[in-house]
Amino acid sequence: MEDTLLDKEIATYEVDIDNQASKTLLTTAKYSKLLAIIGLIGTSLSILGSFALANTLQQTLRINNVIIPFLIVFFAASFYFPNFHLLRFSTNIKESIRKNDSDLFRLAFDHMRLVFKFYGYLMILSFILLIILGISSGASYFMQ
Repeated sequence: MEDTLLDKEIATYEVDIDNQASKTLLTTAKYSKLLAIIGLIGTSLSILGSFALANTLQQTLRINNVIIPFLIVFFAASFYFPNFHLLRFSTNIKESIRKNDSDLFRLAFDHMRLVFKFYGYLMILSFILLIILGISSGASYFMQ
């Protein structure tokens, strides 16, 4: 049986970052900071908008339903975490290149790993919900 990288014990390696890789990482950090800030602003606006929606539903339609605004707050707040970790990636990668600190470099990529982990779980959950929706709509179509 072949040995793979996953079967072996993970060793620590010192990675030497050349000038071009540093420039690329700094550019990546700059754009990830921009995306994180836009995401955090969008999250904040979504949360504020959910309160406005609750107020509008109550005044115009006389609906005292808190479920819809609560769901909006829940989903908006859940997107705070990947934006926060993206911002932490940006600041840590800049500092690690500036200070030539391998611990900060590792920490930066730990934050990026959490961002991808969040979006990976989100995609899996989305596919499951789409499958359930497809099955239920198909079943209701054939039951007519």
